[in-house]
Amino acid sequence: MKLVQRRIGLMFAVFLALLGCASLRAVWIGTVKAGTLGERAVQQQVEDLEITARRGTIFDRHGVELAVSEDAVTVFAHPFLIDDPGDVAARLAPLLGRPVNELIKKLGDRESTFVYLRRKMDASLGHRIEEMHIEGIDTVVEADRTYPQGHLAAQVLGKVGSENKGLSGLEYAREDQLGGDDGHRRVSRTHSGSPSA
Repeated sequence: MKLVQRRIGLMFAVFLALLGCASLRAVWIGTVKAGTLGERAVQQQVEDLEITARRGTIFDRHGVELAVSEDAVTVFAHPFLIDDPGDVAARLAPLLGRPVNELIKKLGDRESTFVYLRRKMDASLGHRIEEMHIEGIDTVVEADRTYPQGHLAAQVLGKVGSENKGLSGLEYAREDQLGGDDGHRRVSRTHSGSPSA
């Protein structure tokens, strides 16, 4: 009888010790590690995107548009939210104009929380991707520089880089007048993976 009571007492002591260890661990995580774990959670759930300002239009002396900014769509992904990279890559490749293998490599990188799939693509194709409602795939509208008159006065007008900054010609010389202040968009994800801005 005493042996049974000793065993029950020993089991109760072990149970209390384990409960005490679990309580100490919970207090440790909730106080000492809370800041670090909170930062990691935010990094996984929130992405800050820079929204490039729309550049001003360049006209000739008759009011004909020589350089304009039009809407384009940038497509990006959160690979850690994508369950089947092969299927998603096969669905997106024709619209993005990218090889399936290249997309599988980007979408299959589980360590990555954010990756661009294509910058400044045709807005109609971007909207088709939006309508697919693929978890982990998002889009943002950006301005893209176009020249309606083709190569007319191309050297004078100059060029704009991928970040929408003037690199040469009037685009560079008049950067202060043509460029604007870039904005920011914070893209966050709910626990279900759906985007919210």
